[in-house]
Amino acid sequence: MTAKEELTLALLAGGAGARLGGVEKGHLQFRGQSFAQTLHGALGVHCARTVVVSPRPQVWPGWDVAADVEPGHGAPGALVTALLAARTRWVLVVAVDLPTVQWDHVSPLVGAAVQGDGACYRWDGRLEGLLGVYRAALGPPWQARLGENPSVQALIRTAAVSALDAPPAMAQVLRSVNTPDALQALLKNG
Repeated sequence: MTAKEELTLALLAGGAGARLGGVEKGHLQFRGQSFAQTLHGALGVHCARTVVVSPRPQVWPGWDVAADVEPGHGAPGALVTALLAARTRWVLVVAVDLPTVQWDHVSPLVGAAVQGDGACYRWDGRLEGLLGVYRAALGPPWQARLGENPSVQALIRTAAVSALDAPPAMAQVLRSVNTPDALQALLKNG
């Protein structure tokens, strides 16, 4: 198990929120807090530092923010930025539109990550790389690949990242809140 001092929580808050009318997803409310606050409250206590990765740092006053190191590369660029911004050996990466993630969901990833370069879940045959734990040292080699416009899955496949099969209970947790219907379902069932 990785010690708290070796782990940075990186909340990936990119994306334009176009399907939500341009709303910054990290500021959406869930149980009386923003998505970002909810995730920080659930996970930040287990990490040495929390950083928000965003192409729009100005919308995150009061937060430790890392602006995209190479704008225009979407989720892969945000993942690379998170790794480069870390001051710890390991980075817990969580997309900010996954507001129901709890420590119980990520602790298996933390445990599996130390076997190699990281760990993420596999769900329905697909790697869920925006909920994962990665070695910060992957930042520079993955940054060098951004010019190829790789997907997050393509980056992950270049390293020794364990893919844990997500248990059925993780289905709801891994559903991104990126449409009005998904937001309504979260608020109704949350």
